[in-house]
Amino acid sequence: IPTYNRPQGLGQCLQSLASQTVDPSLWDVVVVNDGGVDVRGTLDMFSGRIQAQLLNQPNQGPATARNLGARASQAKWIAFLDDDCVAEPDWVENILKHARKGELFGGQVNNRLTDNIYSETCQTLIDYLYQRLDRTTDMFFTSNNMCMLAADFDRIGGFETGFRTSAGEDREFCVRAAHQGIRLRWVPEIRIGHMHRLDLPSFLRLHFKYGRAALSYRKSVNRMEIPERTNGGSGFYLGLLLYPFRKRLPRPFSQSLLLAASQACTIYGFLYELLTARR
Repeated sequence: IPTYNRPQGLGQCLQSLASQTVDPSLWDVVVVNDGGVDVRGTLDMFSGRIQAQLLNQPNQGPATARNLGARASQAKWIAFLDDDCVAEPDWVENILKHARKGELFGGQVNNRLTDNIYSETCQTLIDYLYQRLDRTTDMFFTSNNMCMLAADFDRIGGFETGFRTSAGEDREFCVRAAHQGIRLRWVPEIRIGHMHRLDLPSFLRLHFKYGRAALSYRKSVNRMEIPERTNGGSGFYLGLLLYPFRKRLPRPFSQSLLLAASQACTIYGFLYELLTARR
């Protein structure tokens, strides 16, 4: 679990792990503080309930934090959570039930802040991308709920540390894993709740950040010489705008408008990063 200045969220995450159905002596938790406020007190609250260790690093981003945590664990399987997520009680149980060598599997992520239209729309976008990119070279899982064999994680080299923020590193990791022969598999029984509270400014900033990271992602895909599959164009965007209506989601008009705004910010971020890189 990489964490940065979210002690309350981390506490909720650890509480969900303390409520797992699997004997806590069979698995352990590694929390990596990425240069944020001290969270030792938060971990101490769960002493005796879960096996947890705390590592600290200067702020270098979640990709580096996850690599550090994975190296510190002696477990056969490595699973990733974020500090704004809570695992369902059978999360570990289902991971052990479905884990297979040579696979990277992602689970179901559900937005817990259903009263927040911005958080809800972010989850709608991810759900659409999972559907749209399924079985393409751009298929990916979000890093707040994914798992694989530790030996496979080491073999493909972990997360790319050039991604300094929580954007793009999970897409690059999944594409690189698949390129090296790892099968990507979605397992909806492995469920977590996501609690990333947003307002309009932070929603727009988030997708601007995604756009900036998209350039690094495309450069990485090109270096791997992976045939690029075009998933954009009018079909992609029209399908995205209609998705809330087709799925009969709550507040479909508001979600459709916010999805359009998200893509405008993503394109702007991509162009901004492209122009900045050329200076």
